[in-house]
Amino acid sequence: MLEPTQNVEAAKQSTDEPKTILKRIDVSIARFPQFKTQLETIKKDWTAKMQASAEPVHSDNILPALTAQNTPTPENAFRDGVVTSVYPDGVTVSSSSSLTKIHFADMTPEEKARFNYDPIKEKEYLDGLEKTRKASSERKRIEEEQDARDKWLRKNGKKLALEVIQVLPHGVLADQMETKAGRGSYMSSIGGGGGAPIAYDAPSGKIIFVEGVKGVVDGQHKNILAAQEGTYTYRDVQGANRTVEKWTIIEE
Repeated sequence: MLEPTQNVEAAKQSTDEPKTILKRIDVSIARFPQFKTQLETIKKDWTAKMQASAEPVHSDNILPALTAQNTPTPENAFRDGVVTSVYPDGVTVSSSSSLTKIHFADMTPEEKARFNYDPIKEKEYLDGLEKTRKASSERKRIEEEQDARDKWLRKNGKKLALEVIQVLPHGVLADQMETKAGRGSYMSSIGGGGGAPIAYDAPSGKIIFVEGVKGVVDGQHKNILAAQEGTYTYRDVQGANRTVEKWTIIEE
């Protein structure tokens, strides 16, 4: 069985995908529960790094060295605890009651030298964390806006019967057909009356633009669920600008 230090160091030398590294960290957490806090911190950093970049990342770019020893030694003793992790911006120190991060900004020159402090690497590291935070915040904002819009569309959705007039790059111009009542017998079809009442869709003459409709041709009839969102302006065949209702398709 590998010690935590060996397990993490093996991950650092690996060229596996980040998800594989995360699995290795999970294995270490299960085997060495006394280092759960430190390992979960490492895992959190890895997860943030994966979210910030679509490129494969090697573990030595972010995975800090983990000290497996539980008691102070000349190598890992620092102030009132034991150094568990070394980062470009500081170190984490474990004591009997807590796990604390001490930043290089709060260290003496001698202490900085002990941990090979490099201000350039610190800036790159902090810039990376800030970039990750902003990217995560922006993704969350976009997801929340999209979720709110989807809920609004569902709440305001209406079933439409369309007759496609013209297919455009992002949707269609269509006649918003209306439901009419009639008679279903052969005699009614030739003006003789009679037959069971039926409902059917007929052109209304009202032209609308429906965004998101795909795979249709001019003259085709189509039933959809859509919600109205503002207006759409287009130029007709005579060169005049026309403004009509804009609808967004929810489902077909």
